[in-house]
Amino acid sequence: MNGLALGFTSVQPNLRNLSGVEEKYDAPAWHEAALGETEKKMDEGIEKVVDWDIAKKNLRKKFE
Repeated sequence: MNGLALGFTSVQPNLRNLSGVEEKYDAPAWHEAALGETEKKMDEGIEKVVDWDIAKKNLRKKFE
């Protein structure tokens, strides 16, 4: 299972447990808009999910 399949809501409680902070923080409005734009691009085939190790290699090549 990859991180995308876990979803934000299942990861968020674990992050709170690691930090020891139980406060709830709301994401800024721009974040919801950015996620919606990315989801739309994925649905249209413009964006795609890339394995993290491959993405790191591609970025390293780009900035060599």
